[in-house]
Amino acid sequence: MIDETLQDDAGLYVMRLLPPDEVVAFDKRLAADPELRALVEQLEDAAGHLAHVAPTVAPPPALKGRILSDIRHEVRVIPFTAGRKLAWVPWALAAGLAIAATMFWQQASIYRQQSVAYRQESLSYREQTRSQETLIAELRSRDALSSVQIASLSSKLATYEKALATVVYDAQQQRGLVKLDRFPKAGAEKDYQLWIIPTGGNPVSAGLVPVGDDGLARVSFKPTQAVKSIDAFAISVEPAGGSTQPRGEVVLVGK
Repeated sequence: MIDETLQDDAGLYVMRLLPPDEVVAFDKRLAADPELRALVEQLEDAAGHLAHVAPTVAPPPALKGRILSDIRHEVRVIPFTAGRKLAWVPWALAAGLAIAATMFWQQASIYRQQSVAYRQESLSYREQTRSQETLIAELRSRDALSSVQIASLSSKLATYEKALATVVYDAQQQRGLVKLDRFPKAGAEKDYQLWIIPTGGNPVSAGLVPVGDDGLARVSFKPTQAVKSIDAFAISVEPAGGSTQPRGEVVLVGK
């Protein structure tokens, strides 16, 4: 981005009003800065166009007499300063160049402001989109968890006093997972069976839960029929292969 000081120097450089010692430094900067070269080229194009269209102005008739009178009276001529060199530049060129440069930088400033506003608007839109997506994900997660029931089963029997059983069940999907730990073997010709006890209904089988020699079990299950409202979960010891309704001892219950 070109600062205001460098913009002013570029205008003086095009009008040949930049002091000689500053021209050398400006030429070096010009050779290394493509953006500055582009600005100078635009200003030179504007100056060249205005120079061709600027009308020729005839000097006032009395000007010659005043000049000869000043010479006769030996009036001291004040050297032109850098600011007075505009006297040899057509007024149309000077004014037009100043207007062109001003309009160019005003337009560039407008473009920069519009670009910043667009970036801010785009950022705000992305932030709103992310917030909306996060909210949707939270709502979906909340809806999903609202149908999930987690139960910890316990027992009052000494044999299963240290046994641990956890059931996670998704009522919407009608499927779940049971995890057992520190369980003794069910015994010869026996199996552990998981039951879902509906509210106001008969127990529904959720399948057999085989326990390993290490006392662990992790089994996915699906009830034999849909259960809308669950009152509790239970594990019983049933004859090998399981039962349609609990026949053996219920060893753990929980909800």
